[in-house]
Amino acid sequence: MKMNLTKFDVAERQLLQSIRLLFRDEDPVSIHTLSEAALQVLRDMASEFGTTSKLRDNDFIRPEKKKEWYRALVKNKNFFKHAEKDKTLILEFDPEVNNFSIIDAVSIYAHIKKQWVPETKAFVAWFCLKYPDLLKKDSDLSGIYHIIKESNSLIDRENKKQFSEMIEQLRLGIIVMDNITTTYGL
Repeated sequence: MKMNLTKFDVAERQLLQSIRLLFRDEDPVSIHTLSEAALQVLRDMASEFGTTSKLRDNDFIRPEKKKEWYRALVKNKNFFKHAEKDKTLILEFDPEVNNFSIIDAVSIYAHIKKQWVPETKAFVAWFCLKYPDLLKKDSDLSGIYHIIKESNSLIDRENKKQFSEMIEQLRLGIIVMDNITTTYGL
């Protein structure tokens, strides 16, 4: 059966699948490929919705260093997509970079969609627990972190399976949270 897809539909499917794969501890190369593809489409749409990439489109990098900064951010993505110049090159890939690719995509996605979906809500909760020292004290993510910590929840950031189960329970309506939809698309 044929599917009619918008660019947002494609990015949404790629992003949400990358999150599901991450929580199932599946192939980090596939996670990176999906999250970076989603991020690129979302970045291309971002300005129409008044947002930008927090990592790639920022003003805290000196102008003369922007190309170097961007090359570092897309090194893995380009290695996974192209081989015309570096057929024999070996890449040292750190799967932790996926966490930052996904959070960047989730930030744009949430701004465009104006709602959370189970995958993005679970990922942001996990990210806040995984990297609490990165969060500004007055940021939205810091607020989420404190809500999670104050709930005396038994959530273990190292147990990604819990987050995978949370997504499933949210999708099935077993867990209900405000401002979460299970509907795809805009």
